[in-house]
Amino acid sequence: MQRAVMGEVLDRYERAELLADWAEARQRLGAGAFVGDLVRTPAQRRADALYAIFVRAASPPADAASPVPLVNVVIDQRSFEEQVRRAAGEEMDLDPNDDLGGHRCHDLDGTPLHPADVLAAALVGHVRRVVVDHRGARLRDRGGDRRSTRQWRSVC
Repeated sequence: MQRAVMGEVLDRYERAELLADWAEARQRLGAGAFVGDLVRTPAQRRADALYAIFVRAASPPADAASPVPLVNVVIDQRSFEEQVRRAAGEEMDLDPNDDLGGHRCHDLDGTPLHPADVLAAALVGHVRRVVVDHRGARLRDRGGDRRSTRQWRSVC
């Protein structure tokens, strides 16, 4: 989960560097600026973004708040419900030979995540739901961002 959060933070900083390059190119060349007119390469912007993260981390203002990254998690319903039951104290009869082919728990880049970490994130973070079929095709539009804690309180 930490890798996904760090990736999201780095992506935000890289985006800010890209927007700064575009603003500079448009100021210098007008609306006709194109990607070849940007003063830095993607690798240079990435390095500058990483530098900015370190500088900001080393000198936060007293009232600074941690950023709220958006980490998209893909988890199948069965895995999520099993984690909820475990967290509620239900003993699970797990078969080590069980076929895990239908289980999915990863970020959008395919990085595996532990279902317990996903449950913890869902309990304290915002949740956006996307319902897909077994082939990954969207069945319904995603739900809006919302705090899940209120939903869990209504179940308990």
